[in-house]
Amino acid sequence: FGMIDNVPDKIDFGYVSVGIRAEKTIRVTNTMDRSTRFFVKPDIFEFTPQSGSLKPMESKEIVVSYLAERAVPVVATAIFHLGDEHKIIKTSAIPKYPYIGLSTEKLDFEE
Repeated sequence: FGMIDNVPDKIDFGYVSVGIRAEKTIRVTNTMDRSTRFFVKPDIFEFTPQSGSLKPMESKEIVVSYLAERAVPVVATAIFHLGDEHKIIKTSAIPKYPYIGLSTEKLDFEE
């Protein structure tokens, strides 16, 4: 069991709205008996914080966010480094334009 095992293999945002930032949070834990540094070589998804250090058995939450500019499905990879280990994280999202349906019928709320 390596310390990189608690980092997810994939982060799937599913459907997201164009123009609205979507966020997910992952938790990373240093399972070693020594302090270590981590950093993320991001793709088009943002990781905050992108780097830092973890004491033994310390956990840190990392926010992964994505802001879609177009309604085009996205699949990418980020490389997460923790100590001497690294892991490829597949990231994906399906951006869609928000949809509002309009009715041409008149509604009469008189009682």
